[in-house]
Amino acid sequence: MEAKREIIKEKNKYKIVMTWVLDVCGIVLAVLISSQLLKIDNPHIFRMKNLNTLILYIVFSTSLLGIFKCYKIYFRFDKAGIIGNIFTACFIAMLPIYLIDKTFNLPKSPLFYIFNTLIISVLAVGTRYVYLLFANKYITVDKRDSDK
Repeated sequence: MEAKREIIKEKNKYKIVMTWVLDVCGIVLAVLISSQLLKIDNPHIFRMKNLNTLILYIVFSTSLLGIFKCYKIYFRFDKAGIIGNIFTACFIAMLPIYLIDKTFNLPKSPLFYIFNTLIISVLAVGTRYVYLLFANKYITVDKRDSDK
């Protein structure tokens, strides 16, 4: 029984890491999509100041998603709760980035941050729903051991 718990724990670590990687890719994709929607010059996104902002955005967003327990969706999935947590975490992560951009005088409109937050939230919710869709159809999970 102990070996089975260790295997489940190891599988859950892989799921969490994969979700984190998908969230990081979603953040980068959201920045690119938001900049295209608002006609922000793309070469300027990857300049050093903007790249530092992107890295900080990744750190803030993924940290807050972890704090709001958005990586524990594989164990207990409350649809309204996880959606609310994801939107809250993404919105809170946007605020310090907005202040940092204002401090360093990086020209982005406030719509950029709103679009960015919405796109990241939709991508984060979407990846979790797709996982659960496939998990319910094709993967059998022993729910007794998954909470530990």
